[in-house]
Amino acid sequence: MISIDVNDLELNRDELAARMMCTDLDTLFNLIDPAVQEVKSNAECYYTFEKTGVKISGGSVRLGFGEVKSTALAKCLEGCDSAFIVAVTLGHPVDRLLRQKSVTSTTEQFVTDAVASALCEALCDKVQSLLPLKTRRRFSPGYGDLSLEVQFPLLNYLDNCGIVLTETGLMIPSKSVTFIAGVEK
Repeated sequence: MISIDVNDLELNRDELAARMMCTDLDTLFNLIDPAVQEVKSNAECYYTFEKTGVKISGGSVRLGFGEVKSTALAKCLEGCDSAFIVAVTLGHPVDRLLRQKSVTSTTEQFVTDAVASALCEALCDKVQSLLPLKTRRRFSPGYGDLSLEVQFPLLNYLDNCGIVLTETGLMIPSKSVTFIAGVEK
Protein backbone atom coordinates (compact mmCIF):
# COMPACT_ATOMS: atom_id res chain seq x y z
CA MET A 1 0.00 0.00 0.00
CA ILE A 2 1.19 3.48 -0.89
CA SER A 3 0.41 6.38 1.41
CA ILE A 4 -0.87 9.78 0.30
CA ASP A 5 -0.91 12.89 2.48
CA VAL A 6 -4.54 13.86 3.03
CA ASN A 7 -3.55 17.52 2.58
CA ASP A 8 -2.69 16.73 -1.06
CA LEU A 9 -6.36 15.96 -1.76
CA GLU A 10 -8.69 18.58 -3.17
CA LEU A 11 -12.23 18.24 -1.87
CA ASN A 12 -14.71 18.91 -4.68
CA ARG A 13 -17.53 21.13 -3.38
CA ASP A 14 -19.92 19.93 -6.10
CA GLU A 15 -19.28 16.31 -5.09
CA LEU A 16 -19.89 17.20 -1.45
CA ALA A 17 -23.08 19.14 -2.30
CA ALA A 18 -24.41 16.15 -4.27
CA ARG A 19 -23.68 13.78 -1.39
CA MET A 20 -25.41 16.12 1.04
CA MET A 21 -28.30 16.71 -1.37
CA CYS A 22 -27.78 20.43 -0.87
CA THR A 23 -27.17 23.19 -3.40
CA ASP A 24 -25.98 25.87 -0.96
CA LEU A 25 -23.13 24.53 1.16
CA ASP A 26 -22.46 27.99 2.60
CA THR A 27 -25.56 27.69 4.80
CA LEU A 28 -24.06 24.55 6.35
CA PHE A 29 -20.54 25.95 6.78
CA ASN A 30 -20.69 25.62 10.58
CA LEU A 31 -21.27 21.85 10.17
CA ILE A 32 -19.11 21.15 7.11
CA ASP A 33 -15.87 22.87 8.09
CA PRO A 34 -15.45 21.00 11.40
CA ALA A 35 -16.37 17.72 9.66
CA VAL A 36 -13.75 18.29 6.96
CA GLN A 37 -11.11 18.95 9.61
CA GLU A 38 -12.15 15.89 11.63
CA VAL A 39 -12.20 13.54 8.65
CA LYS A 40 -8.84 14.83 7.42
CA SER A 41 -7.28 14.44 10.86
CA ASN A 42 -8.51 10.82 11.02
CA ALA A 43 -7.88 9.76 7.41
CA GLU A 44 -5.09 7.34 6.62
CA CYS A 45 -5.06 7.53 2.83
CA TYR A 46 -3.63 4.52 1.04
CA TYR A 47 -3.80 3.00 -2.40
CA THR A 48 -2.45 0.09 -4.37
CA PHE A 49 -2.61 -0.84 -8.03
CA GLU A 50 -1.62 -3.45 -10.57
CA LYS A 51 -1.42 -3.17 -14.33
CA THR A 52 -3.04 -5.98 -16.29
CA GLY A 53 -3.77 -6.93 -19.85
CA VAL A 54 -7.28 -6.49 -21.28
CA LYS A 55 -9.03 -8.86 -23.68
CA ILE A 56 -12.61 -8.10 -24.72
CA SER A 57 -14.91 -10.66 -26.28
CA GLY A 58 -18.51 -9.55 -26.75
CA GLY A 59 -19.86 -8.56 -23.35
CA SER A 60 -17.00 -10.18 -21.43
CA VAL A 61 -13.68 -8.73 -20.33
CA ARG A 62 -10.64 -10.77 -19.32
CA LEU A 63 -8.44 -8.99 -16.78
CA GLY A 64 -5.61 -10.21 -14.55
CA PHE A 65 -8.02 -11.46 -11.90
CA GLY A 66 -10.37 -13.30 -14.26
CA GLU A 67 -13.18 -12.96 -16.76
CA VAL A 68 -15.96 -10.49 -16.05
CA LYS A 69 -19.31 -10.29 -17.81
CA SER A 70 -20.13 -6.61 -18.26
CA THR A 71 -21.07 -4.91 -21.49
CA ALA A 72 -20.65 -1.52 -19.79
CA LEU A 73 -17.07 -2.34 -18.73
CA ALA A 74 -16.33 -3.78 -22.17
CA LYS A 75 -17.51 -0.53 -23.76
CA CYS A 76 -15.45 1.54 -21.28
CA LEU A 77 -12.30 -0.47 -22.05
CA GLU A 78 -12.90 -0.74 -25.81
CA GLY A 79 -9.61 -0.26 -27.66
CA CYS A 80 -7.46 -0.71 -24.52
CA ASP A 81 -4.75 -3.37 -24.37
CA SER A 82 -4.16 -2.84 -20.66
CA ALA A 83 -5.77 -1.38 -17.56
CA PHE A 84 -4.97 -0.53 -13.97
CA ILE A 85 -6.79 -2.31 -11.16
CA VAL A 86 -6.84 0.07 -8.19
CA ALA A 87 -7.97 0.11 -4.56
CA VAL A 88 -8.04 3.20 -2.35
CA THR A 89 -9.06 3.70 1.27
CA LEU A 90 -9.37 6.40 3.91
CA GLY A 91 -8.65 3.72 6.53
CA HIS A 92 -10.21 2.37 9.72
CA PRO A 93 -9.96 5.58 11.81
CA VAL A 94 -12.58 7.24 9.55
CA ASP A 95 -14.92 4.28 10.17
CA ARG A 96 -14.40 4.70 13.93
CA LEU A 97 -15.18 8.42 13.60
CA LEU A 98 -18.41 7.65 11.71
CA ARG A 99 -19.49 5.09 14.34
CA GLN A 100 -18.77 7.65 17.06
CA LYS A 101 -20.85 10.30 15.26
CA SER A 102 -23.75 7.86 14.81
CA VAL A 103 -24.01 7.61 18.60
CA THR A 104 -23.60 11.30 19.42
CA SER A 105 -25.39 13.16 16.60
CA THR A 106 -27.31 11.95 13.58
CA THR A 107 -26.79 15.31 11.86
CA GLU A 108 -23.02 15.28 12.44
CA GLN A 109 -22.88 11.66 11.32
CA PHE A 110 -24.67 12.52 8.06
CA VAL A 111 -22.39 15.49 7.33
CA THR A 112 -19.24 13.59 8.32
CA ASP A 113 -20.24 10.63 6.15
CA ALA A 114 -20.83 12.92 3.16
CA VAL A 115 -17.48 14.65 3.71
CA ALA A 116 -15.69 11.28 3.99
CA SER A 117 -17.34 10.03 0.78
CA ALA A 118 -16.37 13.19 -1.10
CA LEU A 119 -12.83 12.94 0.27
CA CYS A 120 -12.64 9.31 -0.89
CA GLU A 121 -13.62 10.48 -4.40
CA ALA A 122 -10.87 13.12 -4.17
CA LEU A 123 -8.46 10.31 -3.25
CA CYS A 124 -9.58 8.37 -6.35
CA ASP A 125 -8.98 11.46 -8.50
CA LYS A 126 -5.52 11.97 -7.01
CA VAL A 127 -4.52 8.33 -7.39
CA GLN A 128 -5.72 8.20 -10.98
CA SER A 129 -3.60 11.28 -11.73
CA LEU A 130 -0.57 9.53 -10.19
CA LEU A 131 -0.84 6.33 -12.24
CA PRO A 132 2.21 5.94 -14.49
CA LEU A 133 0.19 6.03 -17.72
CA LYS A 134 -2.73 8.16 -18.91
CA THR A 135 -6.04 6.44 -18.23
CA ARG A 136 -9.68 6.71 -19.21
CA ARG A 137 -12.48 7.31 -16.75
CA ARG A 138 -12.59 4.85 -13.90
CA PHE A 139 -15.18 2.10 -13.62
CA SER A 140 -16.05 0.41 -10.32
CA PRO A 141 -17.84 -2.78 -9.32
CA GLY A 142 -21.47 -1.84 -8.75
CA TYR A 143 -21.59 0.56 -11.74
CA GLY A 144 -23.99 -0.41 -14.51
CA ASP A 145 -23.93 -4.15 -15.07
CA LEU A 146 -20.60 -4.76 -13.28
CA SER A 147 -21.60 -6.83 -10.25
CA LEU A 148 -20.33 -6.17 -6.73
CA GLU A 149 -19.32 -9.84 -6.78
CA VAL A 150 -16.30 -8.72 -8.84
CA GLN A 151 -14.90 -7.22 -5.62
CA PHE A 152 -13.88 -10.68 -4.38
CA PRO A 153 -11.44 -11.69 -7.17
CA LEU A 154 -10.39 -8.05 -7.70
CA LEU A 155 -9.26 -7.59 -4.09
CA ASN A 156 -7.61 -11.02 -4.08
CA TYR A 157 -5.65 -9.85 -7.13
CA LEU A 158 -4.51 -6.76 -5.20
CA ASP A 159 -2.80 -8.88 -2.55
CA ASN A 160 -2.68 -7.37 0.97
CA CYS A 161 -4.33 -4.06 0.14
CA GLY A 162 -5.77 -3.67 3.65
CA ILE A 163 -9.40 -3.86 2.52
CA VAL A 164 -11.63 -6.80 3.44
CA LEU A 165 -15.11 -7.67 2.24
CA THR A 166 -18.30 -8.59 4.01
CA GLU A 167 -20.23 -11.62 2.73
CA THR A 168 -22.28 -9.26 0.53
CA GLY A 169 -19.21 -7.61 -1.03
CA LEU A 170 -19.18 -4.35 0.92
CA MET A 171 -15.74 -3.06 1.82
CA ILE A 172 -14.19 -2.53 5.22
CA PRO A 173 -13.01 0.19 5.78
CA SER A 174 -16.27 1.54 4.37
CA LYS A 175 -14.66 4.60 2.77
CA SER A 176 -12.80 2.50 0.23
CA VAL A 177 -13.16 2.24 -3.53
CA THR A 178 -11.92 -0.19 -6.15
CA PHE A 179 -11.81 0.71 -9.79
CA ILE A 180 -10.60 -0.32 -13.21
CA ALA A 181 -9.11 2.32 -15.51
CA GLY A 182 -8.20 1.51 -19.09
CA VAL A 183 -4.81 2.73 -20.31
CA GLU A 184 -4.99 5.13 -23.25
CA LYS A 185 -2.97 4.07 -26.29
